[in-house]
Amino acid sequence: WDSDHLRTALVKPAVGSLTVSMGVFLGTLCSRGRLPLAAGVPVAAVLSAAGPWVVFFWHRLIDPSEPWFPEFMGSNWGPGPLGHLIGM
Repeated sequence: WDSDHLRTALVKPAVGSLTVSMGVFLGTLCSRGRLPLAAGVPVAAVLSAAGPWVVFFWHRLIDPSEPWFPEFMGSNWGPGPLGHLIGM
């Protein structure tokens, strides 16, 4: 647990799910007439489609030199227990 990536690997699925839930909530507001369709549908579609991917690869947006899948690489970014799955 010395790596931030191992800790965030536990948080990323929850935050990705939250972005999809927010998209569904916006869709519900549109269907009930509380939010205009022209505003709610595009935002809900972007949140539901792109939101989880942004959350999953957030570490690459902050620092492009980091590996794509540090969760699989262990705390030292060397071959970890699942490193063989990504060709290490």
